[in-house]
Amino acid sequence: MEVSRFQAADGEYPVYIILSDKDRASSERLKNIFFINQAGTRIALETVVKIDEGFGPLTIERKNRQRIIKVTGFLSGQRPLNRVNADAERAIAELGAAPPRVKLSTTGSEKSMNDSFASLGMVLAIAMMLVYMVMAAQFESLLHPFIILLAIPFAAIGMIGMLIITNTTFNLMGFVGAILLVGYVVNTGIVLIDYIRTLRAKGLPLLDAVVKGGRTRLKPVMMSVGTTLLGLVPLAIGLGTGSELQSPMGRAVFGGLISSTIVTLVLVPTAYYLIESAKEKRQARLSAAAGLANLGNSPVPALEGED
Repeated sequence: MEVSRFQAADGEYPVYIILSDKDRASSERLKNIFFINQAGTRIALETVVKIDEGFGPLTIERKNRQRIIKVTGFLSGQRPLNRVNADAERAIAELGAAPPRVKLSTTGSEKSMNDSFASLGMVLAIAMMLVYMVMAAQFESLLHPFIILLAIPFAAIGMIGMLIITNTTFNLMGFVGAILLVGYVVNTGIVLIDYIRTLRAKGLPLLDAVVKGGRTRLKPVMMSVGTTLLGLVPLAIGLGTGSELQSPMGRAVFGGLISSTIVTLVLVPTAYYLIESAKEKRQARLSAAAGLANLGNSPVPALEGED
């Protein structure tokens, strides 16, 4: 019980009085304790209370001045962390709502994984933005970089497929591989679009430029992608001690690069042709409309004999 308060320079502290250690050593000593009521009579504690033995915490932990209880566990076997977390959250939900003034929260590896994924998601967005800015400066166009970036979502198809085939979880290293794919995927599109633009600048028609550009750049693109894939084979296979930590990155890049290259060779030239042809048709309509407007505003020559 609180019997007083201690005044100090930095604040006020309560003073509590408790039983001595010898009186709290066993339940038998607790029963023999007496207290005095308002009439001055000594009454044994065992006559008014019931003493039950139970389990209590060996230590009391607090965080932000709030009492906490940690329930910890460790992974065993080959199950990924996200599936174990899902099972744990499902089991907690089956227990029902938490008691009043009790808050449940997860921490440890799950919190670290969620924080890391959020940070890497921001890095992925920044990488795509920087790639777009570089391509916009190179092509001097805001539209052509979007055509090349169309192949990036298709890289996810090959990446996910490769991870499923190899029974690999999408972990932090796999996310790093997805970020690397942003740079790898746009290379093929840049090579194609840049050469097609060069051919058009030489006066080649749009369709002929797209066909010739795709045919001419097919061999360099396949050689570049092939050497990259061969270089990723040892990393994707996972040779050596500790390779299981880095193999997800190699497998993610390997699968994503295959699907994105196939799509880029077809999608990017096709999208470029459709957009540029639409622009040419629109420009032709505007030119025709402007010509008709100028014709309507020109003076009509007077006929002979007309006043």
